[in-house]
Amino acid sequence: MKLTLKDLCTGIFDCEHKTAPLSTDGFPSIRTPNIGKGRLILDGVNLVSEETYLQWTKRAIPEYQDLIFAREAPAGNVAIIPKNIKVCLGQRTVLIKIDIEKAVPEFICYYLLSPLMQQELLSKSAGSTVAHINVRDIKDLNLFKIPTLPIQRRIASILSAYDALIENNLKRIKLLEELAQRTYGEWFVKFRINGEQLPMDDKTGLPVGWERLRLENCINNFDNKRKPLAKIVREERRGIFPYYGAAGIIDYIDDYIFDGRYLLIGEDGTVITPRGVAMLQFVEGNFWVSNHAHVITGKGKISTEFIYCFLNQYPISQHITGAAQPKISQINLNRIEIIIGSDSNMEEFNLIIRPIINQIFNIRFQNQKLKESRDILLPKLMGGTIKVS
Repeated sequence: MKLTLKDLCTGIFDCEHKTAPLSTDGFPSIRTPNIGKGRLILDGVNLVSEETYLQWTKRAIPEYQDLIFAREAPAGNVAIIPKNIKVCLGQRTVLIKIDIEKAVPEFICYYLLSPLMQQELLSKSAGSTVAHINVRDIKDLNLFKIPTLPIQRRIASILSAYDALIENNLKRIKLLEELAQRTYGEWFVKFRINGEQLPMDDKTGLPVGWERLRLENCINNFDNKRKPLAKIVREERRGIFPYYGAAGIIDYIDDYIFDGRYLLIGEDGTVITPRGVAMLQFVEGNFWVSNHAHVITGKGKISTEFIYCFLNQYPISQHITGAAQPKISQINLNRIEIIIGSDSNMEEFNLIIRPIINQIFNIRFQNQKLKESRDILLPKLMGGTIKVS
């Protein structure tokens, strides 16, 4: 007997086909960039008011253990809604309500992410430039080898254990990020070191021996070594090194041009959010970068870690231009002013901040290995290569 996704659901609901008005607080609006592989990505998520939330959930209210499916950009991603959160659908998303008497929601989430089902889904996608999947095709998606409920629960528990470790690591990273920012704020915003206020220079309004410089004098800029996105796409190369565009990793290629620890700043497009925030990503290792992200490091006594802490707190929206296509140019980036401490202060700060950033990179590496292990297990569990009982 043929089994389709809608046979296991109490309902599958399309999103509103318009952009929700944003709010400074309220309820998360889940767009396709917020839909990861199994889990929602809520960092930097857009928020909507209660009024908008009620209007955008008229068709169906997203609830705990419902699935949210990305129809586009990237098509095929699906995530489960966790406890104690109210969300609404952004554009190009679909809400899937699993009938818990017929299937385990978390199992179906992983099942839809398996290579077999991803291939099935993407084979139905349309669009010459950006793949998108129709709601009808999601509802009529053929399902293969659905095990019994006890086995579904066992498989879901195995895979979710990896995701639980990943989420716990993400919380650790967040705490370390907050520690780094608090330390920077104490030193370079409040001008307090080890709880003591620094003596001030009346002429400069800064601590004695400190100075205010333009960012261009504090960084090395490697924008001339970036590689155009179109060339990478045209070459259709897939390898082991990440390729960073304006919105993050978009592909993996074999060769690389950057090797080490760099800051990437989104230059234009989707990384400039309605709240005027540009993507800031601290990366390490071997990678390519498209011409939609600035590539910088610190210079001399001014470490890359210090620049990262500064830009995390700086209101970069003041330097963004363009209404239709928001952009932060290299010229405007260079004009940003930054407060620099004395040589001894900078050296001491670097000794404190580098171990924190190193921990963040180590935990990121752990998460990458956990994801790789989970992704190796996923098709084997779904295909029955690894038996569970």
